[in-house]
Amino acid sequence: MLHFRQPPKNIERPQMPADIVIVGGGPAGMACALRLAQLIDQHNANNPNAQLSKENIFVLEKAREVGQHCLSGALLDPRSMRELLPEFEKEALGQEMARRRGILLRSVNAEPYRA
Repeated sequence: MLHFRQPPKNIERPQMPADIVIVGGGPAGMACALRLAQLIDQHNANNPNAQLSKENIFVLEKAREVGQHCLSGALLDPRSMRELLPEFEKEALGQEMARRRGILLRSVNAEPYRA
């Protein structure tokens, strides 16, 4: 027979109303929040009499900073970023990329390669 722990009684906990809660601030969670905000903007532009709010969309992350637990080999396929944020390379960096360079780490050596 299963016995579930009962929550303590007479304890007030802070509450926040939320329309959308996204669990995890990694690439997928942040992409979901960004795309949802874009869809709400698109809806609001097309439906001025039926506006939606983005104020109650929350991303829950267990780390101190969003994306802190992501493991990265410092390589990112930019296709998804280009779909979510056209021109992200120019806006995020403030300039176009002049060159791409990478290093392939192996157990015995490291080799430079062009990404």
